[in-house]
Amino acid sequence: MPWQTVPASPALRRASPNRNRNLIRHKMAQLGTRNMSAYFRKMVIDGYIIKVDYIEQKKLAAAVSRAATNINHISLSTYGFSAARFSDGG
Repeated sequence: MPWQTVPASPALRRASPNRNRNLIRHKMAQLGTRNMSAYFRKMVIDGYIIKVDYIEQKKLAAAVSRAATNINHISLSTYGFSAARFSDGG
């Protein structure tokens, strides 16, 4: 028989809710969530939670933003545009 049921000792039954709670909190910490209600709701509805790591996308977006800022500074210094020319209305 591959599956055998072993009766739990009374001490294990008393410790089980705390171990379950600790396991749930550990899984919540892995996902980076602290709201137990939201965690349970998501698990009941979907049955699983997918955590997507957006660190690389954030780094890429920051690099593109820096490049765009540099291009803007280069074009302003090359063509001599300034805010004073556009603010006088003419």
